[in-house]
Amino acid sequence: PLFIRVSYGRKSMASDVFAQAYTSATVENIAFSPATGPSATIASLSAKNVRFKEIDGGVLTLVERISNRNFDAPEMSDADKIALVLDYLTLTETISIGSLDIVGFGLKSPDENEVSINVGRIAFAGATNEAGATLRMEGLDVSAPDGKVKIGSISQTGFDISPTLDKIRAELSEAGAKLEDIELQNVMPVLGQFELRDAAFETSQPAPVKAGVRSIAIVFDNPDGGVPVGLKWTLDGLFGPFPTDPNDEISQTMISLGYRDFDLSSTAELLWNTPRTELSGNLAVSGANMGSLSATAQIGGVSQDQLITNPSSALITAMAATLKAATIEIENRGLAERLIDQDAVKTKRSPEQVKKAYASVAAASLQLYLGANETAMRLTRSIVRFIENPTKFSITAQSKNKAGVGIADTTLAEEPGAIIDLFDITTSSD
Repeated sequence: PLFIRVSYGRKSMASDVFAQAYTSATVENIAFSPATGPSATIASLSAKNVRFKEIDGGVLTLVERISNRNFDAPEMSDADKIALVLDYLTLTETISIGSLDIVGFGLKSPDENEVSINVGRIAFAGATNEAGATLRMEGLDVSAPDGKVKIGSISQTGFDISPTLDKIRAELSEAGAKLEDIELQNVMPVLGQFELRDAAFETSQPAPVKAGVRSIAIVFDNPDGGVPVGLKWTLDGLFGPFPTDPNDEISQTMISLGYRDFDLSSTAELLWNTPRTELSGNLAVSGANMGSLSATAQIGGVSQDQLITNPSSALITAMAATLKAATIEIENRGLAERLIDQDAVKTKRSPEQVKKAYASVAAASLQLYLGANETAMRLTRSIVRFIENPTKFSITAQSKNKAGVGIADTTLAEEPGAIIDLFDITTSSD
């Protein structure tokens, strides 16, 4: 059955005001069963606040004009191509949907190796003056003969393509405009936030494997569209078994240490200070029953515009960059003990003897490499203490020069110890 409550009022032609077409509409028990190909079912589909904008000549005339043009036709001039793109932009702006809700979507293949896709709910909410649009999918279940995939939810919130449409229209409306002159980085839409939760997959070929991730989130900071000035990534609980491939050295090493499965999490964040041409960022990675590593950096002399608009100059930009500050933190949560115990068994020594041997080698090597100045000696002692008692270690470096330390500064150093002297170094080991 179809339930529609209509509230419609005619507006003047070529109006910027939308006319209400449907306040709400619901369709239930939809089924598509073609003679060939997959069949599809939808338990219910509902839409609210469906509105249309009238244009000169009407929508059908616009659609006909678009269909009669071939963008790749040799006779299409630059002006014709621009006109076609502008028509497409006009078409996208003729309809507005407040919300769309699809419940119980299913797709099934007709062949013997049956593949089925089921989605509990797909929901869309259009952008408003206060917030961007939202697209959310819940309860995705994909089944195939060799395995299956389940995802609790996938969502993209706060996105808005209207800045993209406005910028393209403005650029193409200028005299002498050409499509190839549009720089994609300048017309990026507002991206908002992407999030995935409770994803898992299982496969039975060639051997049973179960893996997945508890959540992934990516936040883009570009409220007005264009290249984001900030980016934040969060991954929580990437889990699964280590591969048993004998050629995978990392996996074989972890298995030899007694790990059969991994459970990893990470965060990363980048923030561009455009007026100061400064980039700051942080990264953190951790593994259950292994440990964690985090790092931060503040880099000066980095122009976002130069990197984005002229990627070929990335090397030159990097040469001009300077390191103003950085930190590194390491926390052991079991990995160090397993490495030490493994070496102790191989060399028939006690774990304490192994740690003392490591510390002795580190002290001699670092002193030889870094030199014997006060900063280098302090750093060496802190690293040796961490090896003797592997719990936590951190190092912070602050450039003595406010402008930072660049590649040119390091090339003038006669030894690594001289590079260290360019920074104020602070270390800690528990």
